[in-house]
Amino acid sequence: METGEVHEALQRCAIAAYLALSQQYFAFETVDGRCGVPLDFAAMFAARRTDVWGVWLSLPRAEHERVGRLWQALRQEGDLAQPETFRETVLEYAVAPTALFRIPEESNADEAHWLVACHAQELPALAEHLVQEAEGYRALLERSLPTAGEGLWTFGRDRLYTVEIPAGEKGAFVARCGCAPSRFSRKRHCRAKR
Repeated sequence: METGEVHEALQRCAIAAYLALSQQYFAFETVDGRCGVPLDFAAMFAARRTDVWGVWLSLPRAEHERVGRLWQALRQEGDLAQPETFRETVLEYAVAPTALFRIPEESNADEAHWLVACHAQELPALAEHLVQEAEGYRALLERSLPTAGEGLWTFGRDRLYTVEIPAGEKGAFVARCGCAPSRFSRKRHCRAKR
């Protein structure tokens, strides 16, 4: 699985988990008897704003830990915390054939404020399964990356940086300096450890 695919799978899993949490605590019955899941409360979980929900502090510790594990798995996936990005991503998710939550047929996608639950799973078990799946995707993203061999390599956001590794460097390896990442340039960062 490519890194981009893992990020997408992690994002889909997170969206499903946020919607499952919203369903668990804020679901309502629609006019035709289906289970409605409000997007605003799912966005609250995604934005990590449980402080605005008065009941949050009275929930069991296990629930706090589950949500915390989900947030930890998504620690570098900050886009979902932005309301516009979250909404756009949720609506893209909701039209997928495998989605656990769908846009109601009578609703225009752009005006949807809630989704319909399309699964028959127990909510605490579903939320736990989705959190474990997200943790698995995070573990895939954090595995050791291979060291580049000889040649010209680009890296960084938008491939802004290029480095050439000469052929004479075969068998060489990259030693980690052991410093925690910092905002300083690599030169200043590594000088501190010399």
